[in-house]
Amino acid sequence: MASGNLTYSVSFARSARKELENLSQTIALRILKKIESLSKNPRPTGCKKLMGQNFLWRI
Repeated sequence: MASGNLTYSVSFARSARKELENLSQTIALRILKKIESLSKNPRPTGCKKLMGQNFLWRI
């Protein structure tokens, strides 16, 4: 049986990285913390599966 410690990789598009770099450091760090949490729980409470898509979710 799996131990439940599965982690996922989170990657950024170049355009997303540039957007983060343009934000204040405080805001960027808050966003990065939330994004990094997706590696442990890629579908947090409140996420919704996108209709017509097999592997895309709105978070």
